[in-house]
Amino acid sequence: MKLLSKLKDLFKRKGIAKERNFLSDSESEKAVLRLLEKENFRFLYLDNLTLEILQSKKRETSKLIETYLSNSNSGISESSSTYLLKDYLKAVDEADLISLDSKTKHTRFLKEHEGLNFVSNTVIQQFLSLIFHKFSNKRILILCSHASLVEIQYAKKYADKSSRGGSEFKLKCLDVDQLLCDTDKSNCYEGIDAIKMALLSYSCDVLLIQASPYSLPISLFATILKCPCAVIDNSFYEFFDIYKTKDSIPSSKKNAISLEDYHASTSEDFNAINHLSKTPLD
Repeated sequence: MKLLSKLKDLFKRKGIAKERNFLSDSESEKAVLRLLEKENFRFLYLDNLTLEILQSKKRETSKLIETYLSNSNSGISESSSTYLLKDYLKAVDEADLISLDSKTKHTRFLKEHEGLNFVSNTVIQQFLSLIFHKFSNKRILILCSHASLVEIQYAKKYADKSSRGGSEFKLKCLDVDQLLCDTDKSNCYEGIDAIKMALLSYSCDVLLIQASPYSLPISLFATILKCPCAVIDNSFYEFFDIYKTKDSIPSSKKNAISLEDYHASTSEDFNAINHLSKTPLD
């Protein structure tokens, strides 16, 4: 019985050791502060579909990428999908800090990447607050859906500060929907290349990318731009007083808007996030 108890303790300690790369709340806060001190940091939030691609068995990987990033089963070949997967894996390996929505749901992924540091997605709000403060009066570029809405809400939020001699930061948003509208929607390569070409036309001090299965290859491409880069979740909308539903808008937010109201008043023929992820995120 003593031997069995010792073995159980040993396995328990091994399990804990393998999950030490998932930082506690206090460790996460310190890790975020250290991250922002780096010249060209890489912060990645991995959404569930991206994680599914990364964790799939090799024989399934091509089909997953094809399903999530292509409109038709004939969009890209298996060899092309495998080649694209290398960009996903390289982006993860080169990240300084990775955010997940749950430690318990992704235990295998954590064990397979023991050399990397992981944090809960609850730190993203803190991370964004620090980003917007650190890059005050600098150029922030966001690749996202609803780009024009974000820019309008940004203008409303910082209108008074601008009239007094300068806004909190200089914001430019690139709308991924518009970038992909003119591309072959059955070919994920063409869409990703269109995004890359658009990014080359802009200079920025930090690049933020709304999370979706396309975001890892783009974050890797950001190394060419030689600027810090972060893949973030949809919570960034709230920094610009944009909320998912009318009921979720705080009473104190007088200029806030809900995405459901926005969609009701506009006609969007093509939504890139929905196209690429095959799940409605807004």
